[in-house]
Amino acid sequence: MTDEATEAMPAVGQAEPGGDLRRRLVEFLAEVRGEPAQELWEQAEELDCALEMDSKEAEVVIARLEYEVGRELAKPEDLEPEQLATIESIATLIERALAFVLAEQGE
Repeated sequence: MTDEATEAMPAVGQAEPGGDLRRRLVEFLAEVRGEPAQELWEQAEELDCALEMDSKEAEVVIARLEYEVGRELAKPEDLEPEQLATIESIATLIERALAFVLAEQGE
């Protein structure tokens, strides 16, 4: 991962709903839905980031983050069949992908 991509990456590894990664995902979802980000974030906080999205929304949200980071991170189909696409489940997928990348790089 380049230094620029690392700088552009939201903070990860934060389990609390206030994590920067989760907030960023909510911001992207708000863009997709054309809704105010703050209102969507408040909904997400009430649901412990279990705010659901359909697979197309999840695809766009992930793609938007991947564009910022400059690398492929995850896909909605990486979710287990019984998992719903939520802010939390997508954040967890991305955190796992980043942990794998960092382990490969020996960091």
